[in-house]
Amino acid sequence: MSSRTSDGPLVILKGETHSSLEDLEEEKDLMNQDIDVLVLEGSKTDKMNTTLANSWHVTTFRLFLWIFDNIWLSKEALTELASLQSAEIEFTRESNIEIFENSPLYMKATASISSYILFVFGIGLGIGVPIISSSFIGGFGIFCLSILTPVLVLRIVNMRIVSGDKNRDQIMAGKINEFIDGNARKILAIVGQGHLAGVKKRIRGGTKVKVRKAKSSAVRSTVKFFPQLIKSLLALFSLYILFIIFVTSVTLIL
Repeated sequence: MSSRTSDGPLVILKGETHSSLEDLEEEKDLMNQDIDVLVLEGSKTDKMNTTLANSWHVTTFRLFLWIFDNIWLSKEALTELASLQSAEIEFTRESNIEIFENSPLYMKATASISSYILFVFGIGLGIGVPIISSSFIGGFGIFCLSILTPVLVLRIVNMRIVSGDKNRDQIMAGKINEFIDGNARKILAIVGQGHLAGVKKRIRGGTKVKVRKAKSSAVRSTVKFFPQLIKSLLALFSLYILFIIFVTSVTLIL
């Protein structure tokens, strides 16, 4: 644990690109600064309770994570380093379903309806046409959008539109502020670069904050994982074909 000083708590606020190896290496170096608390943007558990109201969002979120888990880098090395120095580890949300639960009802409905429409339209374009046709490829693209749309829309809504305690930046800053109000003297908080400014302005006034920006852009970092991305897209393409086969078979039976 870090030694107590008369200067008050120090927050090292690190922005990152989730797929950046450069950011991960810098974060490992920051872990060597004898921190008390490690705050990580993300979910504490992969479990998401499914209800009739959120079933579509849970399904699309799992597919979303399945695609990006091949690109986003694991934080296991950081949590292991934190455990070795007896630092507390805090995640910014208990479960990914909070992104759905914290959104306004009208945005939940908008995300769901748009996703349903894109899904049906995408499947419809792929029925009865050759795989190499523009209609099939276009249908696959729309099918992918039907998966990405609800997750991306609700993530943006929670950050840009939702206010108060349900705002994503406020939630992240709130986790940091809890430790500032406690006994922590050195806190390392790692968040996506897009959250950096919003989280910083919500940290308790009078706190010393050192900001470290992301070292690389999302595009540059993702290019390095292009083979993994292609692998995910091919698997998603196979899933699209299975949906086409299923819908076609049901149509013929009926």
